[in-house]
This record gives sequence, structure tokens and C-alpha cells, in this order.
Amino acid sequence: MNIRNHKKELSYLMFAILFLLLLNCSPKQYPYSHFAACYPNHPYDTISFQWTDPADSVIQVLSKRYSSYNLMVANSAGLLIPINDYEKEKNKLKNDPGAVQRIKVIEKKEVIINRISLFRSQVASVAAELDCEGERADQLSAYLDKIDRTQTKNLTVASIVSGAIGGVVSALLSGNDSKAAAITGGFSSAVLGLISLSSTRKINLSHPRNLLRDVWFSPKHSKDYPVMVWNMLTHPMFSNSQQFSVAYYMRKRWEDFEGLKPAKKKMDKKIKLLLSDGGAYTAGELKLRANMINQLQATVKLIDQDIQGLLSEIADEK
Repeated sequence: MNIRNHKKELSYLMFAILFLLLLNCSPKQYPYSHFAACYPNHPYDTISFQWTDPADSVIQVLSKRYSSYNLMVANSAGLLIPINDYEKEKNKLKNDPGAVQRIKVIEKKEVIINRISLFRSQVASVAAELDCEGERADQLSAYLDKIDRTQTKNLTVASIVSGAIGGVVSALLSGNDSKAAAITGGFSSAVLGLISLSSTRKINLSHPRNLLRDVWFSPKHSKDYPVMVWNMLTHPMFSNSQQFSVAYYMRKRWEDFEGLKPAKKKMDKKIKLLLSDGGAYTAGELKLRANMINQLQATVKLIDQDIQGLLSEIADEK
């Protein structure tokens, strides 16, 4: 039997093989992302007190004993008045070293230590939440990367098989049929090769409690951050330059190093996704989100250094 009489069958075979290979590359059902796993069960204290500039008289008295920077750290935690009361009771102790006065000093100091313990626990809690969110984005990014690698492998195989089948069929046919088979095989191979070089696969990620959002927009009061932590992030005296806030410099880094420049159509779309309650992410966008969260986590953790500085001066019994 002459193979030329079966040109249609050979063409159908080629397209059937391509169909089966592409079917293996079709979108898969993704696992559900449990966003609530990272969120605190008990809401942070965001309203118990707000930042107010301390009275000069209080600063003047306490500056004899504490550094100006540590006094601002204390102010961010609402501790200036308790520290001032503590120092007053300590001064009274010099003239009245009795047990009653000692108890008063201990009680005042206990109020301060308890507040600092709360401050440190809030810093640790926010850092833990950020760590969880960063790991979640990293995990989903790795998941998409794995699927993309499988798809690229399958498409590469499909491209090779398509070209090979096209070559075989064109060799067995003649005239216009041979040319058509060669063109079909070459075109299919090229298309599959181009598809393998790009990935538009996305996965939905929900994050209605988005800690990146307030850092970007820097509202006066945050509904998501503990008030103590938010004061440290948004007041200029806690940055190295003391000209702009830590949150301001973090946004600038995201704009400069991550390319998140507003007023650019492509970037505006990405910024909107990152600062929203969630949406469809590519693997690259998930990696970007994880990087931004990890940078923010490191900044929050550094607040503990400032708390340590304040605590060391309070513990000094001079």
C-alpha cells in the first residue's frame, strides 16, 4: 500500500499527537491558599494612645538620666509619664529609704517593665506574621515554578515531535502536500517553542490584612499595626537620617530597587495588586511580594534594638 494514499491519516496523526502533548500542559486545579493562618487571633492595640510631642519640662528633667533617642522610643510606647513618675519616686527614696518608699519604686518600675514586655511581644508578633506571609508567598511561587518547569519540558518535547512529524510527513508527500506538511510542522514547532519561553500562569492569593499597604501609604494611624510599632515606623527621628520616616525610606527602596514606579501603566497594575486584598499572581509577582515582606520583617525586628537600649538605661540604677 502506497503511503501517499494516507496523507490525510498522517496529518491527523500529527495533530492528534500535538493535541495530547498540549493537553498535558493545560491549566491544573491549584490548592486553596489559607490566608487566615498568618493573622493574629487577638487584634493588636492600635488605639490606646497616639503620638504626642512630649512636654519640654519632662524632657529637660529626664534628659539628665536618659539619652534623647531613648526618650523618643519611650514616647512611642507611651512611657514618658510612667518613667517620669518612676524617677520621682527614686529621688524620694534618697531621703526616705524605708520599705514603703522602696515598694513604691518597685511598683513604678514594674509598670514600665510590663509595658516594655508588651512592646517587645508586639514587635515579635508583627515579625512572625510577616515571616508567615513571606513564606506563604515563597511557597506559592515555588509551586508555580514547578508547574512552569513541567510545562516548559512538555512544550519542548511537543516542539521537537511536531517538527519531526512535519519533516517525516513532508518527505513522504510530494508537491503542494509536501510543502503544506512542512509548513504546518515548522509553524507548530515554532509556536510551541515560543510558548515554552513565556509563562502567564497565575494563582490566586488572598491577603485582606495587607501589612505592605500602610507602609506604602503611611497613614497617620494604622488599623493593622500596633500603635507602638507604627510610631517607630512613621516618625522621622527613628530613621538614620532623622529627616524622613523608616516607612518613607522603605517605599523609596521598593520604588528604586524593585522598579515599583507609580504613573507607569504596567507598574501601576502591579502596585495595585501588591497593595490590594489579593488577586491573581504570577510566580515573579509572588517572589516580589515575598521580597518586600522580608525587607519589612527585617525592619520591624530592628525595633527590638531600640527597645533594648531603653531597657538598659532603665535597668541602670545610677
